[in-house]
Amino acid sequence: MAGPTAPRRAHVSSTPVQEYREYYREENSSASTGSWLPGVKWLLIANVLVYLAAFIASKVAGGWAVPEIYGALGFDPRLAISGRAWQVVTYAFLHDLADPFHMVVSLYLVWVAGRALEPAHGTRSFLQLYFLGVVAGAGACAATSFLLKEPLLAPMIGASVAAVTVAVAFLVENPEEQVPVFLLFDVRAWAGVAFMVAIDLVLVVHAGQRPLFVAACHLTGAALGLAWVRVSRAAPSREREPAEPRAFFESGEPRDELEEDLDLVLRKVHEQGMEKLTRDEKAILDRASRHYRNRK
Repeated sequence: MAGPTAPRRAHVSSTPVQEYREYYREENSSASTGSWLPGVKWLLIANVLVYLAAFIASKVAGGWAVPEIYGALGFDPRLAISGRAWQVVTYAFLHDLADPFHMVVSLYLVWVAGRALEPAHGTRSFLQLYFLGVVAGAGACAATSFLLKEPLLAPMIGASVAAVTVAVAFLVENPEEQVPVFLLFDVRAWAGVAFMVAIDLVLVVHAGQRPLFVAACHLTGAALGLAWVRVSRAAPSREREPAEPRAFFESGEPRDELEEDLDLVLRKVHEQGMEKLTRDEKAILDRASRHYRNRK
């Protein structure tokens, strides 16, 4: 019987893997200074464009047009059921035209949560969670109105329920993360998210929404964010593809395990694209992202 063989040394080409790793390190090092991910970017752009369009329309047509805009795009269960089904989604892109700070707070929450969730789960999954939060908010509003047998005083508007949904998902997955509070200072994730959600709730109530409706919608969004993380963790991931033997530096010293895994994942990205990554491989990218950000 042959004796044990010496570990096979795998040669990892510095091109393109090394170039990809350096690019990935630079990209993720800049994440904390405001680099934009596609899903987060387009959500923010869409919300701002709708706000500007509605604001300009209200000024051109006169103040009387504001209730018309809210009635057309905001969510009212009676109107949605009677034919304006688009309100289930459009309400989340319309904000208080008299107070843009409500939109700023909600979108800032989306940015804080999205810069961690989107790299870890992918753009599609992040957007699915966001829009699930949007629809869940409308459903909670309709259910509360039905149970109380009371109509809304004004159509529901704003992205706050979706923002709470992604914020809670982020908080559950990243309890030790440091988050920037309005780019002023960093605090623990639970404190920063709680502070920003509290401000958002106050602004929504101040805009004319009844506290009970607001609480029902936001608690629904929070529960959805928690459930999404639980389901995501419980879902069976595909088996990782057979990994190449551990790589070594030319000097023969073992490389950091995360660096080795990252090399393998980035090679696959280069050859097959991001969409071919398994859940485990995306998790490696997420860990590497945090590692490089924390080393800055």
